Amino acid sequence: MASKKSPSKTATHRAAKVLSNPRSSKAAKSSAGKTLAKASSSTRSVKSAPKAGTVSRSATKRAVSRVISSRTRKK
Repeated sequence: MASKKSPSKTATHRAAKVLSNPRSSKAAKSSAGKTLAKASSSTRSVKSAPKAGTVSRSATKRAVSRVISSRTRKK
């Protein structure tokens, strides 16, 4: 998952526009769909905890707030 780079905000915005446009071609729609799927999968990815040592409290808070903010953004 780390190797795949998530698409930028402008790329996802453009992809959403292409999908909402009824006159856009099938190929354009499929590539836009892939872009959006990649964006949504990258927001869902949760990084694994380190095997050794403890996770700092601030890191935990950051991870939780990121998940919560991504949930509220989708609505």
